[in-house]
Amino acid sequence: MREIHELKRYALKLFYIGDNYYGFQIQLEKDTIQRRIIDALKKANLFDDMKYADFGYSGRTDRFVHSLGQVIAFNTDKNIIIPQINSYLPIDIKFYGWAEVSLDFRPRYQAKYREYKYITYDDGLDIEAMRKGAKEFQGKHNFKLLSKGPHPDNTIREIYNIEINKLDEKLICITVKGQSFLHEMVRRIVNVLLDIGRNNLGSVQIKDYFNPELFSKLKIQAAPIKSGGDLILYHCEYDLKFEYDRYTVNKIKEIIEERLKSNFIKTSTNNLFYDYFNQIK
Repeated sequence: MREIHELKRYALKLFYIGDNYYGFQIQLEKDTIQRRIIDALKKANLFDDMKYADFGYSGRTDRFVHSLGQVIAFNTDKNIIIPQINSYLPIDIKFYGWAEVSLDFRPRYQAKYREYKYITYDDGLDIEAMRKGAKEFQGKHNFKLLSKGPHPDNTIREIYNIEINKLDEKLICITVKGQSFLHEMVRRIVNVLLDIGRNNLGSVQIKDYFNPELFSKLKIQAAPIKSGGDLILYHCEYDLKFEYDRYTVNKIKEIIEERLKSNFIKTSTNNLFYDYFNQIK
């Protein structure tokens, strides 16, 4: 049992690429983000007992979901050194910012808002129709139909804003901002918007998705991730002033630059394949 000296609580900002993990939350015999970071924090000798640490996080993310804005919190009687903690983490998971917080800080419940970004192809989407539809999601609604169970007792959530922007000729970004979200809620909202953009909504009205009595009649799948789209937990807002480790920020930029190079080569190779077969008459 460690002797406690001047117990402190820290909030840390976390970057990760979710491709190689089974989501954030710990699962039995699965490689998850939370398992990796708790192992790293223990190896850095910041805590050895989870009850003592009072570990918390801003939100769960599913498999293949990425993060720029995840925030975790824990108690320790040690000083934190971000590069030291990161030395125990794989290249695709890195802490990069921190703030000392009160011992009663709870990242899950004290976020002012959360912001997700979904990036996907523009395959001839009617962007203006999607923007018009997005306005109907703003405000407080019952999102039971637009989320995955098991559901909590209260399925009312508030959407602050949804923006749809073209990144280039082939890609769009859908940004969804709200105080909190149900499981798969963002991806199902996105899929409704994509149906609008493809004129696939039919006679269904957006307001119908806010009626829990239609739960057995209306079904909407979650928008794809991994293939077909990428979802990013982009930002979680708190009344905190984070400090950033410049060394780690530069390291993360190097990691992203390598990913860009690799993806650019793959894209160029696929374009070459396509052009070759396109010339065959």
